[in-house]
Amino acid sequence: MVAGGREATVAHRNAVVLGGRFFGLGTGFFQAPLVRQAPWLALVGTVGWLSLARQWLADRRRPLWGSLIWGFGLAWLCGSL
Repeated sequence: MVAGGREATVAHRNAVVLGGRFFGLGTGFFQAPLVRQAPWLALVGTVGWLSLARQWLADRRRPLWGSLIWGFGLAWLCGSL
C-alpha cells in the first residue's frame, strides 16, 4: 500500500514539473504571437487565467495548481503589457 502511495506522489510531482514547464514556455511561444496579432485579447486572457487560479486556490484538491496558474497569470499580464 505504501508503494502505491509513493508512486502516486512521484506521478503528481512529475505532473507539476511538466505543468510548470508548460506554463513557463507558454508565455513565450503562445503569448508573444498573440500579443502581436491581438494585444487586447492577450490582456483580457489574463482575467481568465487569474480567475481560474483563484477558483483552484480555493479548492482543497488543487491549491498547488492554483498557485502555478496564479504565477502564470501574472507572467501573462506582464507579457501583455
